[in-house]
Amino acid sequence: MCCPPPVPLRELVIPWTIFCFMSSTWTFRQNVKSVRLALLGAASACAFALVSKGEAIDFNRDILPVLSDKCFKCHGPDEEFREADLRLDTRDGATADLGDGYFAIVPGNPSESEVVWRINADDEEDLMPPRDSNLSLSPEEKERISQWIAEGADWKNHWSFEPVLRPEIPKVEDSEWSRNGIDRFVLARLEEEGIKPSP
Repeated sequence: MCCPPPVPLRELVIPWTIFCFMSSTWTFRQNVKSVRLALLGAASACAFALVSKGEAIDFNRDILPVLSDKCFKCHGPDEEFREADLRLDTRDGATADLGDGYFAIVPGNPSESEVVWRINADDEEDLMPPRDSNLSLSPEEKERISQWIAEGADWKNHWSFEPVLRPEIPKVEDSEWSRNGIDRFVLARLEEEGIKPSP
């Protein structure tokens, strides 16, 4: 019999905070302290969840949708509407010298990348996307872009342009259970999760 997974801390913060407010023995000062503690706990839990994932940024999943939605209108393939002669829809365009030693993206070096500076700029004239575009990047999107550049700005083509490759069939402990290659993929995942397959 399997035990249920533990409840993540972030799911306990709101009920705990409500309980503290509802408790008649607590004073206002104690409630304020408990709310601060709850918020700190929630922030820590979220930060831990992000760090513990340790997952590398995937261009097509994490970066391309952001660039497409927020940047390509002015820095995309349409030459007629392109601003500052900057293309962010191709690796060559995004890593090209903009003049005076400036580069929109310097793979592996977010601090030298103009994009990172612009998306985090405080000055309205430097901020990208500009406020009058009614587009903005969330803090998570800004962090993902910075992390992606720090990881080398790996640029992948859309999946439909990639050649179809046959994946290597995984090795499994219980080779008797699988009848074909697809079963081996399913069984490998089950074994990874510590789950025994049905007979």
